[in-house]
Amino acid sequence: MDAEEILQVLLDNPGMSIFPSGFNEENTLQTFSRLPHYMCFTFNWKGSADMDNFQEDPITYELNVIVMWFPDRMIEIDEYQMDMSFHHIDSLSAAIKHTLFLRPSGSYEYNLEQKMLKKLEYPFDTNCLDYEKLEKLAHYPAYYTQEMCFAECKRNLSREHCKCTAKNYPFRNFLDEPWCTEEHEECTTRLRESHEKVCWRKCRSPCREVIYEVRPVRSESHGLTLEEGYYSVSIKYSMASSTVSVLLYIEKLQVTQILALIGGYLGVWLGLSMYSIFGIIITTVFDHLKYKQKSKYKAAEINVVSRFLRVTLLFVCLAWCAKNSHKDVEMYWRFPTAVVYNEDPAVRFPALTLCFPEGYNRTKMVAEHDLDDKAETSEDLLKSKEDVLKVLINYSYRPDELIRDCEMKTTSDLCRDFSCKALWDIRYTYTLHTTCYTVDWTATNGSRNNPFRDCVEPWKYTMRVKTARSPRLKNDNRAAIMALIHEPGTFSGGLPKAVMMSGNNQYIIATVQTDTITLPIPYETACTDYTAQVNSTVLKSYKTQEMVCRHSLNKG
Repeated sequence: MDAEEILQVLLDNPGMSIFPSGFNEENTLQTFSRLPHYMCFTFNWKGSADMDNFQEDPITYELNVIVMWFPDRMIEIDEYQMDMSFHHIDSLSAAIKHTLFLRPSGSYEYNLEQKMLKKLEYPFDTNCLDYEKLEKLAHYPAYYTQEMCFAECKRNLSREHCKCTAKNYPFRNFLDEPWCTEEHEECTTRLRESHEKVCWRKCRSPCREVIYEVRPVRSESHGLTLEEGYYSVSIKYSMASSTVSVLLYIEKLQVTQILALIGGYLGVWLGLSMYSIFGIIITTVFDHLKYKQKSKYKAAEINVVSRFLRVTLLFVCLAWCAKNSHKDVEMYWRFPTAVVYNEDPAVRFPALTLCFPEGYNRTKMVAEHDLDDKAETSEDLLKSKEDVLKVLINYSYRPDELIRDCEMKTTSDLCRDFSCKALWDIRYTYTLHTTCYTVDWTATNGSRNNPFRDCVEPWKYTMRVKTARSPRLKNDNRAAIMALIHEPGTFSGGLPKAVMMSGNNQYIIATVQTDTITLPIPYETACTDYTAQVNSTVLKSYKTQEMVCRHSLNKG
């Protein structure tokens, strides 16, 4: 069966009214098999022109997959005859055991967290293999995995020695080769003992491995139910978080340390050095040449050349020693050491940014810029209108038009309640048609004429916000408001909006503050203190970047 007959894939961004409605046939392919029972299909979004935004901000998207099959095309259906696996876009799960099982007529929802493991190549003990440097698979444009390398190795050995291919080879359905049967059992059994050693040596652990941790969110199954002549399974999954850990390798022995180690043994036990060794060689060679010369003038010339080479050798050794000493001193300054620093451990109430799809006054913008009012979507309206996009923020709705109510409630006797409705600012636009609003207690309007700056227990506050949707999306129940909880005083543009909120619902979000402090140059973390760089005459809030000296993470 073709993939388009049994699979429907939709990648959706709940915070946007513009999203790809589907994918081309080449994005979903039949890639490998586990005959005689399984044919495996892979969805790969690469090559789709609509996926440019997805690559930049995958956390804001949800993938919906519907698998359907007709009973009149199948002999028998088993309750657990479908399994699934998540893997990197440039790899394939062939030869890997799938751990997720799906029941017919079920509905499943998952959250994914991507993790990456990197190892060091030879001569380190991990002795890994970089599979990305090898050629790609013959039947699918993906890199080899360790499991697929094993399968390919076993296939080559069985073809060479037994003249057959194992039945569990993942790409068996693409090949027309003799398969190993009972007639080859003696040969394959004998070969099985040896191919483990050969393949283990060839298929070492990968230097770079991407792993997706799957957390089930919802699982429902109502038994085998026939819907309009077919059975189906509904699957939805999204990226729950993005975590990047950077490990820096520090060499145990620098070049000068190795030379010092060797030179120490030579100097202590033999009284030798690199300069003296080469000096002895030069002296011996040129003394032999002088001994053969009959003319005293020729002998004098050789003596001058010998002295010149010894002086040159001395300067070369001094320069090399100075260069490596300078490098070693630089590395020394980067070595971990005891550091004393003072940092305010206070808890800061986080800033909140809300992004509203279609959050601009379309009627006013169309009238002032003579645009096509018949365009159905903002993408059609603003396509190739760079001059309009530059001033889109000027047509944003006022904060009080979308933020219906905002209150700060406290349980502290040292603080008091107040209204925060007037403290919202328009900050930036996002993805063509979305406008973002922020309430930030470090901004000018956030610290004037409100009791928050006088409160000594800000963690006892609770913010209650009531919002409205854009007038254009008033009747669209699919439209979602995107939210980001971040450190006060930072600009949230470019950061993933990880919280999606649909209309007519109430959400309770609890946050946890985590402070991370790193050290600037000359330490290896080499962070930048963006707080010190802020120019109050230009910026209203600090810059943000991954590697900052002090970073406060608010998890919701």
